[in-house]
Amino acid sequence: MTALDVSSNTVLDYLYCSSNQLTSIDVSGATVLNYLACRDNQLTSLDVSNNTVLTYLACWYNQLININVSANIALIDLICTSNQLTSLDVSNNTVLTTLSCSDNLFTSLDLRNGNNINFIIFNAQGNSNLNCIDVDDSAWSTANWSLANGNIDAQHYFSNNCSSVAFDCTDSLEVTDVIIDNTNLTMNIAIYNGYNYFLNYPYVAYTIDANGDTIQQGNMNLFGANNLVTTWYNYSISNIIFPAYPLTIYFVYSDGSLVTDTCILTYNSTPTAIIDINASGDRKLISTVDVLGRETKGTKNEPLFYIYDDGTVEKKLIIE
Repeated sequence: MTALDVSSNTVLDYLYCSSNQLTSIDVSGATVLNYLACRDNQLTSLDVSNNTVLTYLACWYNQLININVSANIALIDLICTSNQLTSLDVSNNTVLTTLSCSDNLFTSLDLRNGNNINFIIFNAQGNSNLNCIDVDDSAWSTANWSLANGNIDAQHYFSNNCSSVAFDCTDSLEVTDVIIDNTNLTMNIAIYNGYNYFLNYPYVAYTIDANGDTIQQGNMNLFGANNLVTTWYNYSISNIIFPAYPLTIYFVYSDGSLVTDTCILTYNSTPTAIIDINASGDRKLISTVDVLGRETKGTKNEPLFYIYDDGTVEKKLIIE
């Protein structure tokens, strides 16, 4: 069966037509329809605007591009998982307590129905294009809906008004330090990952100074960067440089869904050190210490401080 028309069934209140090959359903005349289960079909559209007493709608595993439930003010359960929906607004569904909308293509999701605290089931995972979710109370939602509880993805966050939130990668990524070593011809860049998720294959593709000169170029040399920590990215430079600030740093990474992005970051502070002291190289290493000041013989993948007899200190991270 590929099509179903029940528009003439005006007293129909229950319809189960799941697991077929339906490409169209007409329920426009079924004005007292209370229960509709049409999951696991091939629907690209579904019009339930006339079904104002509908309380249960299960339409998952279809190919729905959009669905409008604004007229379904009695809706309690909405399950629209695994479609191709780019947006969903349930703000008119004031008695809704079950919403499963995972594995779609959402860029916007509005849950401001005044009833969030009474939700029994909420799942919006698998929506990698979605960042901000509109909710009744962002503090309550943040405390009760989480990645750990299976409600949201790592990049999702809540707001009372997402349209007022100007969010981009520079809100979560920050260059915290730059060390240029003109003796050993290296440039080390520290970047803080403020996202709630692990960054895959991050690297600094290149750095441009205020004069427009490319002072650093690099390729991927780390498999990942943990969330909420600072990671050092270490590169060789071809010659001695004295760049003009601010620096523009092109940081490349992949998110949890392995979607590659480039974030353009700015570093305008005075660098920790531009080492050009004792260029003849006749200095002696006194000791090597870790970030807690403990002497160490040196280990890879750990930031260390190298202390020399001429008073200079170098901070290095050797990548294995």
